[in-house]
Amino acid sequence: MSSDFQEVRGVDGSSVRDRDGRTIVEGGNPSKLLAQSYGFMAIGLIVSAAVAFLIGWVFATWIGKATILDDFESAKTAIITYFAIMIGSFVALLIDGFVLRFAFMRGKHSILPHYLIYAALMGVFLSSFVVLGVDFRLIGLAAGISAVVFLALFFVGFFSKRDFSFLAYFGLALLFGASIMSMVFIPLFIFAPGAYLQFSLIFSGIYFIVLLIATAIDGYQIRRMLSRCAEQKNVALYCGFVMYSDFIVIFIRVLYYLLLITAKRK
Repeated sequence: MSSDFQEVRGVDGSSVRDRDGRTIVEGGNPSKLLAQSYGFMAIGLIVSAAVAFLIGWVFATWIGKATILDDFESAKTAIITYFAIMIGSFVALLIDGFVLRFAFMRGKHSILPHYLIYAALMGVFLSSFVVLGVDFRLIGLAAGISAVVFLALFFVGFFSKRDFSFLAYFGLALLFGASIMSMVFIPLFIFAPGAYLQFSLIFSGIYFIVLLIATAIDGYQIRRMLSRCAEQKNVALYCGFVMYSDFIVIFIRVLYYLLLITAKRK
């Protein structure tokens, strides 16, 4: 965000102006804006949950009834329709995410409509857990664990006096090393599928660690953004969008691991 600031300070050095002439307040109260960001994050999660439940219930009911009635043609239509919606939503999600970030950088219009659309499209993807019949208690447990993990790491970064950005290099090194190892162990997929599965779990664990590091880094960066706040709501909203995104990726990984654990027990 600092690249969008033009260093034009007053005599007291208390503020700067961005390239469009808006005042950027330094040393403001990030805690008040953080509360707003959590509010926006909660709105996004509610929208995603509602869409996920609605879409999941519609298609789960459609496929379930068609299967009971041995109407395989209807079941096939339902599955094809669902996958078409998933693909279309994925493309729209990428486009909307790009537009949201661009609109935030411009700072001329509210990014709330883009955020709500993004949350709804994400809900379409999350509906797959409902369609697949994942136990709602397991989903609730994953959400609770994800909330604890997210809050712990976010506040570590938010209240830290040290810049955690250097950890990004460590995370990239982990991903690079895991990617190289995955290329080396590709033959295992052919000759020893079981061993390859174990490696996949290790790679998934490395990826999860990188996500946790990214959450702490985002916490630090969000504090900086909220401390240098333009006189517009988009800053708190954008931070809420980042927090929402971090929570969603943690939730998906936690739910994935819980599904693996429960599958092994059965």
